[in-house]
Amino acid sequence: MEQSKKMAKLAYQALDEKMGEDIKVIDISGISVLADYFIIANGNNDSQVRALVENVEETLSKEGFEPKQREGYGLGSWVLLDFGNIIVHIFDKENRLFYDLERIWRDGKVVEMSNDDSWMRDCGASFLVNDKGGLRAVDWAFNAWGGLVDGLYFPWDKDDAVARKMC
Repeated sequence: MEQSKKMAKLAYQALDEKMGEDIKVIDISGISVLADYFIIANGNNDSQVRALVENVEETLSKEGFEPKQREGYGLGSWVLLDFGNIIVHIFDKENRLFYDLERIWRDGKVVEMSNDDSWMRDCGASFLVNDKGGLRAVDWAFNAWGGLVDGLYFPWDKDDAVARKMC
């Protein structure tokens, strides 16, 4: 079961890294022999779905986990990756709503997962400490009016080991 947890965490991180939406991890070990976990996510379009799939496969492959089965990649509307201990379902928005796997597998236990730095994504930016001690949003950030702002600077206390959440 520890290997399954590791695989689920890796899949979650890979989906989160490519901005997968509404990522759910469901422990089905007590109700099914299919797998220990279902990981369900969606992308905004078929290109993002494929990017999510490729990142999950690459991330797990680097750790020695290869998919036993891959279905639906050509269509990009619902891709299933079966790694044995975990099964990853990646949908486009429309098909996720239609198939509603969360409802079908509601007897499973939803597992809360997050990355330690997930607050950075919640703020809408990736942060780096620059050589002047400032904290720079190097990817993007949204201002209070929803406008895209690039290269914002946020306060940084050099004595802090980690940045404080700024949003």
